[in-house]
Amino acid sequence: MIDEYCAVYPTEFLNKLCPGGMSPHVLELKVNSPVILLRNILPSSGLCNGTRLICKRFFRNLIECVIAVGHKKGQHVLIPRISLRPSDSTGYPFQFKRKQFPLKLSFAMKINKAQGQTLSRVMVFPPRSCFSHGQLYVALSRARKSANVGVIMTRDGTRSLKLILPRSN
Repeated sequence: MIDEYCAVYPTEFLNKLCPGGMSPHVLELKVNSPVILLRNILPSSGLCNGTRLICKRFFRNLIECVIAVGHKKGQHVLIPRISLRPSDSTGYPFQFKRKQFPLKLSFAMKINKAQGQTLSRVMVFPPRSCFSHGQLYVALSRARKSANVGVIMTRDGTRSLKLILPRSN
């Protein structure tokens, strides 16, 4: 790629870029992989940014998924390959776009994506003290039962971890 200043960017460099809201250049998925949708595709069918899906079948330009949560849970949907372009706020000195699936592998999610979700288990890992007011409440209140909530804490910036689980009654 050549930008407006005639600087040449190698393909390998461009493939390593993964700005927010875009999938990695290489998206490796298997059947039953949990993924999260990165764009609003068809909100009336439950295909909104943040929807959690399970991959079922793969085609060249489509992925067949099942919606994993919400009022459309269990519904089969087709996710098309679309052209994605990072926002101007990413700070890159050039614009680019990729034709890719608007999905990311999703074994975990950030607190803002978890807001409004009900989960069977929640594990919170705050790597440093970065919570703003209310974030810890949102993170801990997503589970159906308090017995299924855990927190992983680091001690003094070291790699030793402490698992804190609530006491069972």
